[in-house]
Formats: sequence, C-alpha cells, structure tokens
Amino acid sequence: MLRRLGSETWIAIALVAFGAILMASNSWFTPVDDEIAIIDVAARPAFAMLKLYLSGGGQHEHPPLSDLILHGWLWLTNENIHLLRLPSVIFYLLGAWCLVHSARRMAGDRAGNYTLILLLLWPYGFHLGRLAGWYSFTFLLVSLLTLVYLKYIERPSPSTWMPVVLCALALVYTNYFGWAVLGFLGLDLLLRSGRELRTWLLLLATGIFLIVASIPVMRACVTELHTGTVAGRASSPVATGIYNLYCLFVSESVAPWFWIPGIAAGLAIAGILLLVLVYAKPEARRFFLNLAALLLVMTFLQIVTTRRTLMISPWLILPIGTTLGTMALPSARRWLAGSLILVGAIGWYGIFSRKLYAAPHWVEPWDQVAREAAEVARNGGIVIGNNPSFFSI
Repeated sequence: MLRRLGSETWIAIALVAFGAILMASNSWFTPVDDEIAIIDVAARPAFAMLKLYLSGGGQHEHPPLSDLILHGWLWLTNENIHLLRLPSVIFYLLGAWCLVHSARRMAGDRAGNYTLILLLLWPYGFHLGRLAGWYSFTFLLVSLLTLVYLKYIERPSPSTWMPVVLCALALVYTNYFGWAVLGFLGLDLLLRSGRELRTWLLLLATGIFLIVASIPVMRACVTELHTGTVAGRASSPVATGIYNLYCLFVSESVAPWFWIPGIAAGLAIAGILLLVLVYAKPEARRFFLNLAALLLVMTFLQIVTTRRTLMISPWLILPIGTTLGTMALPSARRWLAGSLILVGAIGWYGIFSRKLYAAPHWVEPWDQVAREAAEVARNGGIVIGNNPSFFSI
C-alpha cells in the first residue's frame, strides 16, 4: 500500500512538473487560427450559443460542451490571456493520468511507467496538449472512458457501467466523431463477451439512452453531416492520412519533406507499428487496431487533421506503453525503444531548432508583426489584415 502511494505521488509530481513546463513554454508557440476562432465564440453569451445549437445550427464542427467550459473559464479569469491555455493543460494532464492507470490495469506497473515516459517525451502531445479548445478535453474523455471501461471489464456491474455511460455522453456532447469511438468500444465489448445476449441488451439500452440524451444537438449533428466534409484538398486522402499518422509521432515540428529526418522518422514509425502489431497482447492490440480503424474513417471522411487526431491518440499511446512493458523478447524491446527514441529525438530537434516545421502557424512571428502594425497605426497609417492570430496579439 505504501509503495503504491509513493508511486502515485511520483506520477503526480511528474505530471505537475510537465504541466508547468507546458505553461512556461506557451510563449514559444503562436496562438493558432482554430484557437482564436474557438475563444472568440466561447466569449459570447452562453444562452445565445445554446439557442443556436437547439435551432439546428452550430458555431464550429463540434457540439458545445467544451465551448461552455471555456466560456465559464473566460468569465472566471476575466479573459486573462496568460491563463487561456491552462484548462487544456489540466485536461491533458488528467488524460495522461488516466492512460497511465489504464496501462497499469492492462499490464502492470512497468507498463504504466513506460506509458508515463512516453507521454512526458511525446513531441505531438507537447504541442497539442496546450491548445485552447476541445482538443485536450476529448483526449481526457477518451482516456477516462478507456479507464472506466477497463474497470467494468474487471468487475461487470451496473455501478461500474454507469461511469462508462456518463463519459460516453460527455464525449458525444464534445465531438460528433465520438460516436465512432463509442462504436468501436462497443465492438470491443462484443468481442470480449462472446456476443452474449446480455451484452447486446446492455449496448442497445446504452445506445438508446445516448441518442435520446443527445437530441438537443442532434439537428446540429445532422447539419454537420451534410455540410462538414472537407472539399478542395490539394493532396489525396491517403497522403493526408499518412501525414497525420507521421505527425502523431513526430508532431509538426519536422516536416516529412525534409528528407533525412523525414525518411528516418518514417522508417522508425513503420517499425514501431509493426512491432506493436506483432508483440502486443490481445487486449492492447484491439485498442491499436481500433486506432487504425478510426484514423482510416477520419481519412475517408476527409476530416483528419493533426489537431483532431489528439482525440483518438490515447489508443496509440496505450498499446505502445503496454507492449514495452510486456515484451518477452529483449531484442524486440530494444528495437521498439530505439525506434521511439529516434522518433522523439527528431521531433524535439525540430521543436528547438524551429526551422523545420511543416505547419508554420506554430512559430509565426505575429507578436512582432502586431507591434510593427501598432506603430504604423499610431503614426496615422492604415493596417489591413485577415489572420485571426494577428488580431489576438
């Protein structure tokens, strides 16, 4: 008991320290367009926001729960610009805590430790875990959903199923793609239970409840299904999917078209995927395959972006962490660990060099541009711009 308490303390210390690093490094990264758009909407009256969704409209391509939370935070902090990203950082840290404990339940303390290390050294998480908006909140919800689902698997009962239902409801009120996540989780339960009639009835009752409970935003969801597909992409869906898979490991700090680091990272990622697919325990492999299927669906629907994949990323980190903790073949573990170190090193090199970014919106000098524009305006000049990040500085 004392040993586990000590372990819990060290996990908390590590995550709090990482959160402090995220907040301290916020000035490194320019507010991106999506952040500004979400913050702008969240600052509006909450009643007007809800009225819009009830009428079948919508302000973004997601339901309003995360916007309402951000609205409350803006009110609580008097829209303090230095605290805008704090809720997202907290959500990300809580999601990481849930993933570590999920890995422990699946494969023991060693797997939990590996999962924690992965989360602390993950270039993608270092970028996306801080963004204001729904991104970190869905990361938390999927991580928490996974944890309470594993608890239900260990001890099936109404009391352990209720947290699953509540997490599922919060997820579909935060992102419409949450329905796909729940679908694959339901399939996983069917595969575990051998298709028992009781499981079918449980899933049917849960599905009916979620549909009825989400009626207030259902019209907005239908509207999004009709209008939400992305048109006019310059690249093929396959290339877009591969690029977003690459960014899940490396982040956008090193573009794949910088050949030497891009090819090295690509080969390492392919090795990681193959090793996890071959050596993962059946339970971890199912989460890994669910991640692959969700990424394929997002790619097919042309809705996959580097920011949206944060929601499904727990089902990538969890299988990798548990596989590292359960591999019986030492040489295979060394190859997997070495590949992860290589990918991480490439991503972190891009973060510190700031010269290889695939998406320059992370490092665009809008602060300097804004100061120069303000000087022009004070001298009687005219400033014209159309970038939300520029007007947020």
